[in-house]
Amino acid sequence: MMKLYVFEGSAEELSEVAKNLGVQQIPQDESPAAGIEKTGSATPDDDDVPVSVKFARRVLKRRPISEPMRAVLQALYDSGEEWLTMTELCEASDYTRSQFAGLMGAFGRRISHTDGHDEETYFFETEWDDEEGHLSYRIPATVREALEKEGVVAQS
Repeated sequence: MMKLYVFEGSAEELSEVAKNLGVQQIPQDESPAAGIEKTGSATPDDDDVPVSVKFARRVLKRRPISEPMRAVLQALYDSGEEWLTMTELCEASDYTRSQFAGLMGAFGRRISHTDGHDEETYFFETEWDDEEGHLSYRIPATVREALEKEGVVAQS
């Protein structure tokens, strides 16, 4: 049975969820809408770095991955360096935006509760899409390699 998590709360509480998902918070005064935290991708100037292949593999094999999350990971893998919007990832998972948020929240919990988690690393790169009003995602090379090694994705 799959559980769905929906997050509600203050900006501080949602920031904690974002941190557990491996995204970096941008100052709130740049927020695109009241009550929504804007997050950005890690950049070479940031202190944060991608998770190691070893840690990503630990995250992936810790417990079974649901089919919707597997579909999201496959879409991100297939996109290479291209960003995928939340809309595209909702289509890949066949989830609504709320369900997708819960899916990513659950996966963020998986990441943060995996042995060796370092809060200064990220599993997903994110950037705010002003046109769509939500995040776009991609994965770093280390996660791509872990997905391949663990057989989570079909390689093309």
